[in-house]
Amino acid sequence: MKGMNQALLAKVGWRILQHNNGIWCHLLKHKYLNNKSLTDPDLNKGVVCSSTWRGTAFGAKLISKGLKWRVRDGCQALFWLDNWVPKVGILREQATITLSEDTLSQTVLTNEQRCMRGMGLDASCPRCLSGVENIEHLLKGCMDSIGVWEDISKGITCSPTFLGNMDAWLSTNLRNNELSCKSLIFEEWDCSVKHVFREGNMLADGLAKLGHALDVGVYFFEDPPSAIAEVFANDV
Repeated sequence: MKGMNQALLAKVGWRILQHNNGIWCHLLKHKYLNNKSLTDPDLNKGVVCSSTWRGTAFGAKLISKGLKWRVRDGCQALFWLDNWVPKVGILREQATITLSEDTLSQTVLTNEQRCMRGMGLDASCPRCLSGVENIEHLLKGCMDSIGVWEDISKGITCSPTFLGNMDAWLSTNLRNNELSCKSLIFEEWDCSVKHVFREGNMLADGLAKLGHALDVGVYFFEDPPSAIAEVFANDV
């Protein structure tokens, strides 16, 4: 019986979603929706509402289980907050991580990390040529980085923000500053795209040729293959 009642109430919610022109529909939307979606799970959170609207919201839960919508021009699409993949959840929860110095140290390959992994010999910063290029220097120690942050965030200064704890700095300056891809695109960037010829990256070219000659699978080499040993030595 409960399921039947919910299905009947869902029809009321469906008429609201279809922009019914009735006065009752305009009244409910103006009083309770307030630019929110009827399928929002937190629609009535902290709101005192009538039994009629509680019933409508109860029926809307059934609608959201089978509801699909078209993106069209994307004006009403929320990239990070919409549920794009069924049974997965919103994209922000799946695609974002909690930023910390440890997380970045494990995922960003700085010159310090290259030297620690035996992939390089010089740990210094190639931009300012001052100090070791670790995560802290890369993000907030290098004068070039400071200049970039000041350009895109319009307000970050060297003191005291850049002298604080790394995790606190990330929380303050990355989360509290409203940066968007669209706003960054319209900044006055001086960019250039350069093509690296095969001769300029012989190691990658040699590995590609070696992989093409092998059967499909995963291969691990404790030492550089003889076919590219000389190229590898020259590259290092």
